[in-house]
Amino acid sequence: MARYRVLGSTIAVGLLVLVGAVGGASAQRTAKLPSKLVGAWSRSLTAADWARVGIATEPPAHFSMLVSADGSVVMGESTDVRFTALPGNRVRIGGVYGCGKKKVLYRWSVAARKLTFTKVQDTCNYALALFGGPWTRETT
Repeated sequence: MARYRVLGSTIAVGLLVLVGAVGGASAQRTAKLPSKLVGAWSRSLTAADWARVGIATEPPAHFSMLVSADGSVVMGESTDVRFTALPGNRVRIGGVYGCGKKKVLYRWSVAARKLTFTKVQDTCNYALALFGGPWTRETT
């Protein structure tokens, strides 16, 4: 009988550890972005913006992005973009079209309905073009 109590306790402890690990990973994935960063933003890129980062094949374009509190970002038809908040108003950005698995790092600020990104670490020309100028907050 005692053997079964030990086995039952061992299983219960194992399940608690497993639930804690899964719950911890889930909490990490759903970390909230600062409210200033959340919302709808837009930006127009000119041929000069593309050329500045060495891309001659992209036409001028208007981009919109919807940033959710959980870090998911819808940018055009892409839903793969993801923002991860870091201390010091920094954000790690992954899933940018044309960047493959590269994750880029920017410092961000918001003032007067303008979202500005400042490169900390970025080797992807598409991300450099997209985040190299101010985004304007969309009004609803």
